Amino acid sequence: MAVMGRKGNRLLLVLGAVVLAGVMALGLGLTGSSNSDAHATDPSDDGNFNTYALVNDSKTRVIVYLCLDAPCTQINTRSAWIPMAPGESINRNEYWNAGASYGFKIATSPRGRRCLTINADTKAPKTVTIPLSTAKACPTAAP
Repeated sequence: MAVMGRKGNRLLLVLGAVVLAGVMALGLGLTGSSNSDAHATDPSDDGNFNTYALVNDSKTRVIVYLCLDAPCTQINTRSAWIPMAPGESINRNEYWNAGASYGFKIATSPRGRRCLTINADTKAPKTVTIPLSTAKACPTAAP
């Protein structure tokens, strides 16, 4: 009987250690995620996205292209360009996260290009209106 009691105690100690390790791992995981600025990436949760209203506040038609990087050195060729009439507004839902930025190229003529960078590193409480006139000269692409 004494031998069986030791085996039972060993098993209890092993199970206790496994449970304790799991609790500690869970605690460390929760602590780690609460200290970071990251959040869940559930695409069905509207709370993970900000809405940006891009407004063509010029008197001419413009074309908006989505860039592959925030400085807009490369245009996303898989994304459709968006023609916008004077006074027109379009909404874009973009994922927000610490350090996230989105770039758009604005074509005012066949050669005229300006770039617009949206800083999306925090959750916006409502739709953020961005006039296209705030676009600046585009950076040159690295050779």
